[in-house]
Amino acid sequence: MLEWLIQEHGSVRCCMELTNFHGITPHALWDEMKFDIKHCKDVDRCAIVGDKTSHKWMAKLGGLIFRKADIKYFDASEADEAWSWVSESTQPSCGCSAGAEEKQSQKTCGA
Repeated sequence: MLEWLIQEHGSVRCCMELTNFHGITPHALWDEMKFDIKHCKDVDRCAIVGDKTSHKWMAKLGGLIFRKADIKYFDASEADEAWSWVSESTQPSCGCSAGAEEKQSQKTCGA
């Protein structure tokens, strides 16, 4: 699904909920790594919602891979805030109005 959204919109925003996440198989990790390398410039913003210290670590690691992305960790009790943060409009650092191209890239997807 993310592949299609990236093809349609050029970039995506996502919210990953990792509550009750107990690990990943080697095959799934390999698939994830291939996706991450291929699309490291295609994620604008990503909220990681979790309930463990390791999930905070995953958010920091994600920032190294997805250098263009704004990645932020939220505790499981803050899931609504995570979705709001992913969805909110952002302004360019220069303070000018966002153009149509940026607005098009601000689509929210679930992972």
